[in-house]
Amino acid sequence: MGMVAAECNVYFLHLDLNKLKPLVVCIAGVLLWWSGSYWKYIQRVLERAAPKTEIKNDSGENIVNRKTYIINPDTSDIPMSEWVFSDLKSFKKIYMPEPAVRGIERLMNSNLVKTKKDLQVLNMTELTPLAAEIPFRLQTGPDYPLWYHLGVGMFNREAKMFEREIANKKYDLVLFEYLPGLNNFYPFRVRDSLLNHYQKIDSFNAPRRGDSRGMIEVFVR
Repeated sequence: MGMVAAECNVYFLHLDLNKLKPLVVCIAGVLLWWSGSYWKYIQRVLERAAPKTEIKNDSGENIVNRKTYIINPDTSDIPMSEWVFSDLKSFKKIYMPEPAVRGIERLMNSNLVKTKKDLQVLNMTELTPLAAEIPFRLQTGPDYPLWYHLGVGMFNREAKMFEREIANKKYDLVLFEYLPGLNNFYPFRVRDSLLNHYQKIDSFNAPRRGDSRGMIEVFVR
């Protein structure tokens, strides 16, 4: 046994440590890359060491970032066991909370949708297939944003444009997705204009879960 131990010691003494360095570095890199706890610890250390700075906004625009995009998290949820499919062709194989499906059915069966042709509709929701089901023509043009997240996909200039159109009663029907836990994901100021100038006739659960859940609100002139 003594000779075996001696031979092992001699063997390890002849290892080329320079060749092991790249391997050690790679292993350490993999551990750091895949372990979130390492990054969280390093982040806490850096936040304590670095002086806190305030981001100034002189442009007058709404600033949304990773620390402000959620306002008041709401964890009350409709269980997935209560999510169902809609019978509408454009929503085929799309799971939604049952109240959302029933709300869409009420909208589709309303006198406004069933009897009026060439509806002017503003759809500030994620129920985009409704454009094919109602149907209605989407708002397009250089002044219209591709999506409605204030401070990200659109800005105060576009919000003012929608407010003017709402005040002038341009739309027969407005669908607004009110997400109180998300910072202006759909602009709150536009909703305020709707509450002032339009009549809210219905609301139902948006197809969302977790702290971003909200309501689809239906407004008419």
